[in-house]
Amino acid sequence: MCCQETAKKSHAKVIDDSQDNFLSYTLVDSIQVLAEINRVALPFNGRFFWSVSWNDKLGGNILIISEKGEYDEGNGRKEIFAYHYVKRDSLYDVLWQMNDFVDGWGCDLDIQLINYFPLISDIDSNGIAETAIFYSLNNRCDAVSFPAKLIVHEGEDKLAIRGIRGQFLNPPEASNNKYRANNGLPPMKYKNVDTAYSILDTSIINFYSHQWDNFISLENKWKGVLPDSLIKTCLLYTSPSPRDRG
Repeated sequence: MCCQETAKKSHAKVIDDSQDNFLSYTLVDSIQVLAEINRVALPFNGRFFWSVSWNDKLGGNILIISEKGEYDEGNGRKEIFAYHYVKRDSLYDVLWQMNDFVDGWGCDLDIQLINYFPLISDIDSNGIAETAIFYSLNNRCDAVSFPAKLIVHEGEDKLAIRGIRGQFLNPPEASNNKYRANNGLPPMKYKNVDTAYSILDTSIINFYSHQWDNFISLENKWKGVLPDSLIKTCLLYTSPSPRDRG
């Protein structure tokens, strides 16, 4: 056994907060949330944070999210890692992996995973699941916006939507960029759908772009006060054990 199963979900849609219609999963068959991972069979960097498995045309899949970092009164670095493994014969191979980080400057320092988006989906119904990881990088020292990214994969093909959370704290994009231009600063987009290297079906791109818009609209409506059910904050720690250094 490479992992321990803690929950099995059927082919269905799961709504976390029905009053606001939060769609947490569009599921493919046999999806399971995993409690732990065998690091020998499935190596990953840092400390285990979250994982899920499913079956599709690629075979048996496992998505692992891990994290590591140091924290000293807001200083240090916080990192997030993701690995997509596919079982081929009796072994698992890495299909893709990613790493991102945020440095602290004596203020806030965390990475938040947002549960709003379907994490595993098959929007184009081609039998190959999409994975979506939506997270924000927070090292702000005041009530200002901060970067957020939505990374979608279907197999090895990737879509990235980048922008900012906390948009309600800022002026409209046009007036903000007029101010930035007058001060010799480059323009800033509140949302950028990067399809330069993506060959994903337009139905996937449009779906997740719309989901991003919905989430930002809700965050603006609530002035950033989101329910706990939507957020997983990567834990901060100062002295990782040798096992967790990866």
